[in-house]
Amino acid sequence: MKQKFFTIWAAALFLMITFFTLPVGSFSIPLEVTHTLQYTVRVYWQGRFYPDSTRIRLEISDIPIPTEYQTVTANLQDGRLENVNGKPVWVIEKYMREVPYTVITFTGTFVVSVDLRNVPEIPHIPVEPIVGMQEYLQPDDRVTLSPQVVSLAREIVTGTENDLPSIITSFVEWIQRNITYSPQLGGDVKLKDYEIIQMKAGVCDEFATLFIAFCRSVGIPARYVQGYSVENENLNRKLETGHAWAEVWIPERGWLPVDPTWVDLGNAKKFVTGGEGVHYRYWGAPPGSGITKVEYAVTPIGWQFLYELENSVILSGEQTENGWRVSIANVSSVPLLDNLIVKRYVEEYERYEDVQGWPKLIFLNPGENLSFEVGQFDYGWAYSRLGGSINLWKPQEIPFLPTEQMFWIALAVLIVLLSVTVAMVVRRR
Repeated sequence: MKQKFFTIWAAALFLMITFFTLPVGSFSIPLEVTHTLQYTVRVYWQGRFYPDSTRIRLEISDIPIPTEYQTVTANLQDGRLENVNGKPVWVIEKYMREVPYTVITFTGTFVVSVDLRNVPEIPHIPVEPIVGMQEYLQPDDRVTLSPQVVSLAREIVTGTENDLPSIITSFVEWIQRNITYSPQLGGDVKLKDYEIIQMKAGVCDEFATLFIAFCRSVGIPARYVQGYSVENENLNRKLETGHAWAEVWIPERGWLPVDPTWVDLGNAKKFVTGGEGVHYRYWGAPPGSGITKVEYAVTPIGWQFLYELENSVILSGEQTENGWRVSIANVSSVPLLDNLIVKRYVEEYERYEDVQGWPKLIFLNPGENLSFEVGQFDYGWAYSRLGGSINLWKPQEIPFLPTEQMFWIALAVLIVLLSVTVAMVVRRR
């Protein structure tokens, strides 16, 4: 009896490990989300103060700001919103009146509505000089545009035929293939573009910085964007870590969000903030007294997913005289970046291997359909992050294939095995 139990559960375990780790489906992209955020600001005061004479001023710039794609509503316990350097800043001015003070706490609630349903498509046009965008083409503290960076950017775009969306896609793909996401490099140290290439590692800040450097190197206006995210299904990061991405200027269409870390062209789980940290001042304090530290926390107290893009890509394959052709179509209303994987079965090694030249990062405008010749083989499969998987096989004996249908078959078998086991246990009792 024990041997039968062992055999059954060994088979079940094999099925679970095999099938539950296969890419059997696609994931949705949130395009409209409302975030509700609680900000808590704490001011640490040392020493005494003069009631009604000692005054403090805080400027919190790390708050959600209105953009082309998001609206913001603020409910502040203290203070007000002021325009500082073209961006809204939460300003708190307060006289010290009560004794004793050691920690002063302020709170505010922000409701951010992000709507990316109207993200502009990227027309297939050449990159040409743009008037009035010089600010987003020049070097800065981190985007140095050193000869090494410019040379690499021009090398990457070789073969793109000066096609704007192809160039943007090639930059994201190069970063994904060559730069390792390394949380150890996070924090206050932010690498310059040439340092990122040398270290081949970084976090979202570095991914965004290098992408912007590449774009500016070939004449595409690009700017840095920072903010927060509800979560990241790829990296398992939570809101309090923050996030950074980029935007590129599309002639006659405006700014397009491009995230080289998440590999997307818009995801409403993210929202934009205006800056970093808190600036503070105080006046009229006795000698030896004053603010020693200011810290703040951002806590998500709710979010509502209003619109999620599902079934956005259709993947298909057909056998031709030259082998196999895989087609991928964007049936949504927004431009997309999709990872397309093609594998073939190698009978000699009894396993699936990548087809030469794959995987690839694919750009698709709304309604766009692309086809690729992927070579000759008897058995294989293709997988799209946004469109799921399809089988590529000749009508003969079919080897083990990672398809959605096989997944459900395996699940059914697992349920049967579990039922048999329960029946055996009951019978034994």
